[in-house]
Amino acid sequence: MNNSFCIIESLANIKNKNQFLYIIGWLFAFWRWDIVNIVSQVIHINATIVMLAFFVCLLTFELYAFKKNIVLNIKNGFIMMLFMILCYVQSILIHFNANGMNLFIDFSIYVVLIVIFVMQIDDMVKATDYFCYSCVIALILFAPWPFTKSISYYNDIAYYGTGMVYGERVIVPCFIGIYTLYKRKKSVVFLILSLVTFALGVAAANRGALLTCVCYFFLYNILITPNNYKKMILLFSIALGIALFITSFENIIILIKNVLNEFGINSYAVNKLIMLSSDTTNVSRFSSGRDKTYLKAIELLKEHPFIGIGFGTFAEIGEDAFVHNIILDWFTTLGIVIGIVFSVITVCAVIKLLLIKDREVKIFYLILFSLWFPKLLFSKTFADDAGYWMFMVCMLSYKRNTHNLKLKLIK
Repeated sequence: MNNSFCIIESLANIKNKNQFLYIIGWLFAFWRWDIVNIVSQVIHINATIVMLAFFVCLLTFELYAFKKNIVLNIKNGFIMMLFMILCYVQSILIHFNANGMNLFIDFSIYVVLIVIFVMQIDDMVKATDYFCYSCVIALILFAPWPFTKSISYYNDIAYYGTGMVYGERVIVPCFIGIYTLYKRKKSVVFLILSLVTFALGVAAANRGALLTCVCYFFLYNILITPNNYKKMILLFSIALGIALFITSFENIIILIKNVLNEFGINSYAVNKLIMLSSDTTNVSRFSSGRDKTYLKAIELLKEHPFIGIGFGTFAEIGEDAFVHNIILDWFTTLGIVIGIVFSVITVCAVIKLLLIKDREVKIFYLILFSLWFPKLLFSKTFADDAGYWMFMVCMLSYKRNTHNLKLKLIK
């Protein structure tokens, strides 16, 4: 069949209601606020009511899945989440604040719920397909909103005029999912959609989103591509491209900016790159003050080396809403001892990913890895990040001697 009908055929073949529920679950996991905001604006219902309705629907499916004796093995992942909850309890008792409570509520109600949902898929090939098709749906639903004025909330508040949320919540997962479909299905349609997604990232997203997309492209082709000569060609091409880009950096960026201006698009990421090229000595302008934030985090760690400052406290006494670096975040928030524990456990999970032999299983975990690592290395917090916790729970529970994660919880 012609590639142009590939996506229609694939979605049409999803006849099982459980498959639709899984795709909806993935949509909820990564685009819950986007869905809630649009639905509440369009049908004029309070966003809290819409969110509660989502939770009720998802919990109903949870009960249905357990009734059907779905098999899963997330013992180690549950231990990790329990450890995180204990860290929250300790933090709330010693450093109580509203920001910390909000993070705890998000973690306990949202992240834990979604992690349990995801692990009910014990077939990694299907799990990957469900996520990837949800990305196609999300791209169609959410990609156009920054270029319209139909929903004021979405444009004036959710994107902060920087494309930050647009990049992290729309561009990153959509590119990762659609590019994966292209590599696995070899479809021209998915190739075009992945290029469109990346172009949207250049036009309307932030630097972190573009970095994540490039990172996933690189990791997929290095870790998943089977033939060594293909990897060598890829590495050579990337090295050549980087060399050409660096030598003509300023001219290329200005050219991109001029093209976008022709369409009335003011790209935050491109503007930041132009700022760097025009004044390479002013690192703070390009890094949006991240360097000062890191210095403040280190200073706070020195003041509270053993128990840390607690969840949410940095927003009140720091230079920014978050530490914006997962490693500093562990140590500043929880102290040196627990920071080391999180570091070791996370490194072990990443090593397990690298040691996986099965191609399809590795793709699934690489997707989860890419949804958090580049972002949390320079932005946000691990405290309630869905990508990080999905990866940790899945990877810690993965057993190399089997593809299926089998442990019947309900007989």
